[in-house]
Amino acid sequence: MRSRLEEARKTPLFRVWDLVLYALILVLVVILFLAVGLKPSAGKLERVEVLRDSDVIFSYDFLTDTYTVSDGVEVEKTEQGYRVTVRTGDEGYNVFEIDKGGSVKMVEANCSKHKECVNYMPAITDADGVILCAPHHLTITGGSSDIKDP
Repeated sequence: MRSRLEEARKTPLFRVWDLVLYALILVLVVILFLAVGLKPSAGKLERVEVLRDSDVIFSYDFLTDTYTVSDGVEVEKTEQGYRVTVRTGDEGYNVFEIDKGGSVKMVEANCSKHKECVNYMPAITDADGVILCAPHHLTITGGSSDIKDP
């Protein structure tokens, strides 16, 4: 038994191939981090579209300060931009604010108890931003002339 213990003590803790494997894993982690964390900017926010079940019901152009609306959408001018209310059926609604400085934020909704679209979705500040309200089937997307839309 003593010889096994002494043999284990003489054996190096890491062998060469162990270190090579660990180095490869570290390189892979760094490459994945850089690929995900350093994505190119989608561009400046120039327009916003609101879709309900893939139909555009509201759009706003930051460059020309113009918007188009369909039924069930109310727009109120504010000091910073616009406050938009989207009626989504019986008594459902979502309210978002457009800041002419280049952002869109969901500020009020009665979609669910947790109101994920209000409490957890960040403001849209660049062209690839999205706010989603699944219970009301609403999607707010940012856009830019720098991006080729599909």
